[in-house]
Amino acid sequence: MQLAKRVMFMTGYSRGQEGVYVAEAGEDLLRIAGARGVPVGLLEELNPGVGRRDSLQTGQAVAVPSPHRHRGTVVAVSNRQAGPCLVAIDVCSGEVRVLEAGACAWSSVPVLSPDGDRVAYQGPDGRVAVLSTDGGSPVPIGRSPSGFVSPKWSPTGELLAWDSDGVTEVLSASGELVARIEGACPSWMGRGRSIAVIRDGRAVLVDLGDGTSVQLEAVLRPQDQVWAVHGATMGSVYACVATVNGQLRLEVHDWFTGDRAGVDVGSDLWPWSIKWSPDCTMLAAQSGTQMGMESAVTVTFYQVDAAGPEIRPVDSVTLVSDPRYAGLSWSHSSDAVALSARVAGGGAYAVHIVELLGGVHRITGRGDSVLPDWGPSR
Repeated sequence: MQLAKRVMFMTGYSRGQEGVYVAEAGEDLLRIAGARGVPVGLLEELNPGVGRRDSLQTGQAVAVPSPHRHRGTVVAVSNRQAGPCLVAIDVCSGEVRVLEAGACAWSSVPVLSPDGDRVAYQGPDGRVAVLSTDGGSPVPIGRSPSGFVSPKWSPTGELLAWDSDGVTEVLSASGELVARIEGACPSWMGRGRSIAVIRDGRAVLVDLGDGTSVQLEAVLRPQDQVWAVHGATMGSVYACVATVNGQLRLEVHDWFTGDRAGVDVGSDLWPWSIKWSPDCTMLAAQSGTQMGMESAVTVTFYQVDAAGPEIRPVDSVTLVSDPRYAGLSWSHSSDAVALSARVAGGGAYAVHIVELLGGVHRITGRGDSVLPDWGPSR
């Protein structure tokens, strides 16, 4: 299958100039929403400073959402209040709720639990906190890690894991220490009874029940290096990014059968960005690049056949974005990802939905919104 490439500078709407409505005198957002069949709240979100009943002028441009079928909740870090705060965005209606203000930082990486009822993130004091998406106060758990971390929920939502100084800590959602494992870049395998880490340049699988560990890919030569491992939640398949014979490769392995497949990737691919789709048939990865004078992020979609295994790139899109804040998260329907990219003109960062072999849809417009994570509807 030939790789499809899409390169676009985000105009703030969908592809090209779609999503711009030219108003007539006396129209307002409420009337436009009714005529186009879109939530008025989303029109208000995409047009900061315009109220739903404000009278528009002839020729005034109004940003209107491009139609999509996606659902769920996206959490992100935003500056809608005096400082960075956590917000929850309804993908369908565009409604934005502030979940937490004051106990958040731009470096916080929010991660929704599998059922979408909690979000874990690193607070400004460095400790990981758990917050209900229904509101309330964040509950700090564990000790303060060294540096920035991105907590990872187990597939059942019972446990959290992150690493600090080469040691992975596994805790319950209420803060009880379950395990402390030598190794970095943790990734859950299967249903969460084991966890993969990087130890001395190799991927190691650790059983959380008895603490035993096994090296996953024994075929690498001593000079080869594994940079990141990404476990699938179904079967015994995992992905890893490794330098093999001097070439950076994205590989898919079945640790039970020993089968493997891989594809060469560019040296600008970020090993830690790889994300499995919920149905474990796709991988998405990010690469850093330049678009003129701007920093840019390229998202590449890879189709995976675990029975082979087989992996091949099928789609690629480049957006203007700061790699530190882009984020990457799959929809529960496994047909799109969310990430943050710049809006032309003002240069604010907005959350966008990027469809596999499809369109790009902006879902935020007020202030900056970065590091999105996509979960189910609540």
